[in-house]
Amino acid sequence: METFLQKTADGSANFFERWYAQSHAKGCGRCNRFLDRLIDTVSRLRTTKQDPPADVMDRLKNGDWRK
Repeated sequence: METFLQKTADGSANFFERWYAQSHAKGCGRCNRFLDRLIDTVSRLRTTKQDPPADVMDRLKNGDWRK
């Protein structure tokens, strides 16, 4: 599920993955909060004037965001 949520947040999910993640998140408070925060984080990263450190982007892409 985490991968579907991550792909939904960064815009790389296909229709089914996005639908599945959003449908699940509607009924799961934990995943809903995670998806909301991740969408906000991705949005902020895209609009910032500075590039984040490479290791941060690598961790986000690899799903190692907890480190």
